Amino acid sequence: MKVAVLAGGVGSRLWPLSRERYPKQLISLTGDKSLLQNTIDRLLPLCDNHILIVGIDAHKEDLEWQLSSNGDSRIKYNILLEPYPRNTYAACLYLTLYLEKQGVKDPILVVPADHMILNEELFYEVAKDAEKLAEKGYIVTFGIKPSFASTGFGYILKGERIDGSKGFRISKFEEKPSLERAKMYIQNENYLWNSGMFMWKPEVFLSEVKRLDFETYEKVRSLFDDKFERDPEKIYSSLPSIPVDKAVMEKSNLGAVIPSGFEWSDLGSWDSLYDVAKKNKDGNVTTGDVLALHCRNSFMYSTGKLMVGIDLEDLIVVDADDAILVCKRGSSQYVKDAFDALKEQGREESQIHRTVYRFWGQKTLISRGDNFLIYQVLLLPKKEILLQMHHHRSENWIILSGAVEIEKDGKKGFYHRGDSILIPKSTPHKISNPGKISAQILEIWQGEYLEEDDVEYL
Repeated sequence: MKVAVLAGGVGSRLWPLSRERYPKQLISLTGDKSLLQNTIDRLLPLCDNHILIVGIDAHKEDLEWQLSSNGDSRIKYNILLEPYPRNTYAACLYLTLYLEKQGVKDPILVVPADHMILNEELFYEVAKDAEKLAEKGYIVTFGIKPSFASTGFGYILKGERIDGSKGFRISKFEEKPSLERAKMYIQNENYLWNSGMFMWKPEVFLSEVKRLDFETYEKVRSLFDDKFERDPEKIYSSLPSIPVDKAVMEKSNLGAVIPSGFEWSDLGSWDSLYDVAKKNKDGNVTTGDVLALHCRNSFMYSTGKLMVGIDLEDLIVVDADDAILVCKRGSSQYVKDAFDALKEQGREESQIHRTVYRFWGQKTLISRGDNFLIYQVLLLPKKEILLQMHHHRSENWIILSGAVEIEKDGKKGFYHRGDSILIPKSTPHKISNPGKISAQILEIWQGEYLEEDDVEYL
C-alpha cells in the first residue's frame, strides 16, 4: 500500500494553541514530537519508507522543518501543496490524481495528521484487512465503536458483512448529526464513528468521483495537464469545501467499513485532550508551570507564565502567552465559534503565535507599535535565513549572543555580541550562523507596512 497524510487543517477547536498559520498537527500536544511526526512514526511499518504529505502553501516551511527534524533519514517524503485549505474532499482528489500520475495502482491509505492511536498492532491488522477490501474494489473506512454521543464525528450504519472479510457494506453514512440523533445512534451497536481514515485504489476512487461530481474531477485533473495554461489558485478556490465523507462516502455504493478495536482519538478539542491525558488523584490534567490548589477535574495548560488555579472544578484553562481560553469542560466544541469570531474581526491571535518556528530556528514578537515591530530571533547553528529583501520596511539587527555572518547588498561581514547593522528598504540581505552555538538577535522592523508577505526571495 501507499500512504498519504492529510496535514492541511486548521484545528480551530484547539485555539489558542492551534492557529491558522501554525495548526495543531504541527504542535507537540502528547509528548516531545508533534502530532504530524507521531503520525509518520506510526505509519512506517505500513509503507516502503515513502510517504506523501498533503499540506497547504502557507505551511510549506513548517512542514519541511518538521519532516527534516523527525530523525529518520530512511524516510523519503513528497510534499503536495494545496493553494488553499478546501477540506478533505479536494485534498483526497488532489492526492489520488497525483499518485495516479506517478503510476500508483496499489491501494492508498489516507490518514489525518492529527489523530492519536493506541494499540498500534491492532491498527496495523485493520489496515491490512482494509487493503484486502480495497483490492476488491471497495472504498474503505475505519469504524470506531462510539463511547459517547458526539456531534463532531460522522456515523456509519453497518450493512451486510462482505464475504471472506472482516468488513461490512455501509448501509448509511451521516456526517455530524444532531445531539438527539447521536444519542439514538450510540444505543444501536451497528453504528460506528467514522475515524476519517480511508483506503482505496486510485482507479476506483477516481471512477466514483467522475460519476458523482465530474465537474470537480475535471477541475482538479486540469492542475496536472501541461497542455493548457492554468491558474492553480483560481481553480482551487472554486472547489467545494466539503469533507470527502459527504462528497463520496455518503453517495457511493462501494463504501465499506471495518470495525476497529484500537483506541483512537481525533484530538479535535480540549475535552478530547482531557479525556486521553493522564490525570492526578483529583482528576486534574496540568501542563507547564501550573499550581492547582483545591481544584478538581480540570484541564490547565500554560505555555510559559506561572498559572495558579484555586478551587476550580470542571474547567478548561489554556494560556498561550498572547491569549487565554477559559471554558467549562464539555463546552470546548464552541471554541471554534470563538476562533471564527476572532478571524472575522481580523484579530491576529486567530492567525499566528507570538513565537513562530522555522527551519532555521524561531522568532518571538516582543513589542509592536503603529510603525514598528520588535522580534527576538533564535538562529540555530549551521542555519541561515535565505537571501531576501523587503520593499516596505527597514530592519535593524542587534546581536545579543553568538556570532553571525551577514550579507548586505552583496557584501559579507561577521558580527558578534553587541554589534548592530541597519538593513534599508529594498536591500538584498542574508544572515547565517556558522558557529557551534545558537545566535540570539534583536530584530526591529520599521515602516508603514509590516506584514509577513512583504518579502521577495532572491
